[in-house]
Amino acid sequence: MKDRTGDPEEFTQIVAWNILHGGGSRVADITRCLSSWMPDCAVLGEFRGTTSSRQIADHLSALGLTHQLDTTLANDPTANALLIASRFPLTRLAVDGFLAARVNWLPVLVESPNPFTLVGMYVPNRDKSGIKYDVHDAVVEQLASMRDARGVAVGDTNTGRKGLDEETNFFNGREDAWFDRLAAAGWHDVYRTRFPEAREYSFRSSAGSGFRLDQAFATESLGDFVADIRYDWGGEEPPSDHAAIVMRIAARR
Repeated sequence: MKDRTGDPEEFTQIVAWNILHGGGSRVADITRCLSSWMPDCAVLGEFRGTTSSRQIADHLSALGLTHQLDTTLANDPTANALLIASRFPLTRLAVDGFLAARVNWLPVLVESPNPFTLVGMYVPNRDKSGIKYDVHDAVVEQLASMRDARGVAVGDTNTGRKGLDEETNFFNGREDAWFDRLAAAGWHDVYRTRFPEAREYSFRSSAGSGFRLDQAFATESLGDFVADIRYDWGGEEPPSDHAAIVMRIAARR
């Protein structure tokens, strides 16, 4: 594996990935992918308080991402939650309102040589819990209060641009408008900023249709430093039903 010593002076690599049901029997393939992407910070969705998820966290620690925070529930270890692992110290940031009681929101300060705010998030689908739009509203409110931060928010949002982020019709006007609301709050879709009309998908349904459900949103003060961003499935036989977001933040322009 490539030695990343000294690289944070050049860039910080972030990987955000929904690992599917805590990893299950796919731990070896998931850890292989994480090793190949060489993250400085990893944000894992559908992370759980289970043995398989803990094995993945331990692997990240062995890669040097020893600073870790998660939202797992001690009384419900199989519930989907979030993990942020980092080579740099992490400070959990306060959460107010609706998101304070939920496991799908994890904001931290990454104390790297060029500190930044990193938010891990997950938005439930509208046919699962009935609270998707409540989460949408709360995310906009929380991020609007953080618009002056040097920040990036990443995760599986189960949301996309109508007619652009879908192979078959799924997203509605309210979901499409969420991206405009986030932009008005000071947070811009990093991938769309660079590839306005590209059709690339981060999830495929059981019927084979593609959707771009995973995004990274950045404030202006950090967005200018994003060196590159891509979706990576981790090989011909992906270990998750989601592609990972792999992005690099440059130390300087």
